[in-house]
Amino acid sequence: YQRRVRGIMVGLEFTKSAVRDFSEDPSCFLSEKPFDDMDLLELSETMKHINIVSLAQGYLLKSKAFSRAQIKAVTSTSATSHSNINTARLFAAAQAKFLEVLYSDSENKFALNNYADLMLVSNKKQLADAYYKKAIFVDLSGDIYSIVKYAIFLENEGRMEEAEEFFLKALEVDPRHPYCLQKYGEFLSECRGDNAHAEIFFIRASEQRLAQHKKKMKNSS
Repeated sequence: YQRRVRGIMVGLEFTKSAVRDFSEDPSCFLSEKPFDDMDLLELSETMKHINIVSLAQGYLLKSKAFSRAQIKAVTSTSATSHSNINTARLFAAAQAKFLEVLYSDSENKFALNNYADLMLVSNKKQLADAYYKKAIFVDLSGDIYSIVKYAIFLENEGRMEEAEEFFLKALEVDPRHPYCLQKYGEFLSECRGDNAHAEIFFIRASEQRLAQHKKKMKNSS
């Protein structure tokens, strides 16, 4: 049943039993605790589902925006102007989706990292810094990708001492993680000019990738 409030259709639908209960006692829904624990659990699960959908939509929009931004250099002048507008719209739509997630879950590290990426593209570096950093500290177990992502951001900003500090933090969390080993090796080679030590980390990264591949092959056989 759809109900009207002061003659205005509100778009809410009630079950027959709810309509009957309300007709018999208009105050039946006034309670100090209108939701029980099961209701709250169901709401929590619903929000998780909504967040997953919004994250997926935001990531798709962000990927499309980045793809268009990369190819706009090869288009004509008139087409480029039109492309810039469309790309800006995609970035804005992606931002909106990640904000949807953060409004309901302010500590969602995936939304925090992706929103930080968009802030960086918008040249809002202080905001990007804050969101990258928050993505790290909301996950007490230590998320390698969040830590390395922030380290790379610091490296690109020329904050080398801080960047190395976070690369090393990532290695403390998992000293055998191939992605972290590879990125720290690149940092040593490109930013420190220390090719000898960089090679050590490249070799370790390759060894770990090989070990992971062998483990996957063994588990699938």
